[in-house]
Amino acid sequence: MSVPAHACPRFCLDGLWLRRLLAPAILAALCPSAAAARAWDLGAGLETTYDDNILDYSNRDLFTFQYRLNPPRYALQTTDDLLFAPYVEMYWEPARRSNGVRARFQVTRYANNPIRNNLHFLLQGHLLLQRGWRLTLTGVHVPTYYMRRYIEDELVVPYPGLPRYLDAKYRQDEVAAAVEWTPARSWRAQVEYSYGRRDFLQAFPERDEDRHYVTLSLRPPRIAHVMVHARGLYGRVLARGQDGDEIDGRPDDPDVSTRNFGGGLTLDWMARRQVPSLSFQQTLDYESRRYTTQNMLDTERFGRSKHETDLAWGLTLGWSRGWSVEASYAIGVEHLTDPLSPTQTFTDASNYNRHGVSLALRWTSRY
Repeated sequence: MSVPAHACPRFCLDGLWLRRLLAPAILAALCPSAAAARAWDLGAGLETTYDDNILDYSNRDLFTFQYRLNPPRYALQTTDDLLFAPYVEMYWEPARRSNGVRARFQVTRYANNPIRNNLHFLLQGHLLLQRGWRLTLTGVHVPTYYMRRYIEDELVVPYPGLPRYLDAKYRQDEVAAAVEWTPARSWRAQVEYSYGRRDFLQAFPERDEDRHYVTLSLRPPRIAHVMVHARGLYGRVLARGQDGDEIDGRPDDPDVSTRNFGGGLTLDWMARRQVPSLSFQQTLDYESRRYTTQNMLDTERFGRSKHETDLAWGLTLGWSRGWSVEASYAIGVEHLTDPLSPTQTFTDASNYNRHGVSLALRWTSRY
């Protein structure tokens, strides 16, 4: 059943983006069964990952853990672990490449370290503004996430010399808005701003932080069977740095605020498009995070930077309509500028290497 053009108000005909926004609602009202059958899609999957350094510990930290030289510092059973992350997704999109909503719920479980278990909620919507322009809004909520143990100097202990370690857990909420522009059929550019709020639970309120990131992405036309994605980012992480018990206003807690720059490149090679499909992905990401603290007595952070490089290789096989399996291998390397003294214990970052192997099984009714 079609709607005559003269039955639509004048303002609707003049606004292309408004017509596209209202069209799904009109279709649902005039033909509910057809709209529902066309709009809803589901997805589900299971991701498994072996991570050999789940908390990004340095070699010194790993040595200390292995030989139990400082047991109170660690709340882990092992520094490596096997992760299981089942998820479910739901999509509402009346027509392909139109307005729509996506919801995702994921549970991550660690085989040996349940303290790291966490939940992940995502809600995302996209809207076609006008021809070649699209707006995407995203919200993410993580109720609790274990980071590691830190020293709390102000913790009262019954005997001098007892350790003052406490578990650092936080809640994080994030919202993002991205505008995508498709100037030509094969070009795509995107600008995204994201804001995240990280609130530490029970301890370390001076580490509460606001996270601001701006990311620019560009995808040029496909070259043969290869798709290239390039991106750059700038960010500020603004930590509170104070917990309210300072004497004479002088900070007595570390300020972990940083200024971040980074970029990345992804190569996606589609070896075979028909089912069974086969594709190979290679990703390189780099980020530099410089501490902005002005406290010269904080020798662990003042004037220092962290440089992180991540490499990943993935292989995706789609053997049936809607079904796929992915295998990947990733390496993460972080370098802290300026050497640490033999007596320093740097619990935020250091030089580390991290390796992960993943296998994922996915299904979706969208194909």
